[in-house]
Amino acid sequence: KIVRNLDAGNGWFKMLDVLGEKQLLNVYAFLPDSRVKLLAEVYTDKAEVLFLPAALVWQVLTEEPQAMQALVQYLLRELNKYQRYWLMG
Repeated sequence: KIVRNLDAGNGWFKMLDVLGEKQLLNVYAFLPDSRVKLLAEVYTDKAEVLFLPAALVWQVLTEEPQAMQALVQYLLRELNKYQRYWLMG
């Protein structure tokens, strides 16, 4: 598992969430000119992280509609999760 922390804007990082298997570490990388500061920490003994060049990811997404659909569905599930967090907070 990996803990994601975001810059709170005051010089401190606050925990965003804990990621499990097959989750995207930095969805903010898909935003043009993203200035999100993200810190990731390995929470368990071991973690495997795959880094891909953004250009390659965009190429696959534009050439493979199923990949784009899967990404959109993933992002909508994440949005739903954070909306629930916000409403509970």
